[in-house]
Amino acid sequence: AQYGTPFSPEQINCVGCTVDGAHIEFTENVCGIRKCCMGKNRSTCAECESYSCEDLRIFFESVPEAKANLEAARESGDGS
Repeated sequence: AQYGTPFSPEQINCVGCTVDGAHIEFTENVCGIRKCCMGKNRSTCAECESYSCEDLRIFFESVPEAKANLEAARESGDGS
């Protein structure tokens, strides 16, 4: 289990919290990053005053396209 979830990487098909597509059922209950975002009343991490936190930096090592997407959202004003 990575990131404190009971799922293996092969079971994860989420394409992002706000993107239409396949999402893990009950994502808000199992994804630590998503729970943090929701707890801060944010739609995405791009809106967070703590961007980029240690959890995200670790996540970005595995999913660099997520960093690119969040950076683009911040630059466009959709995330800040």
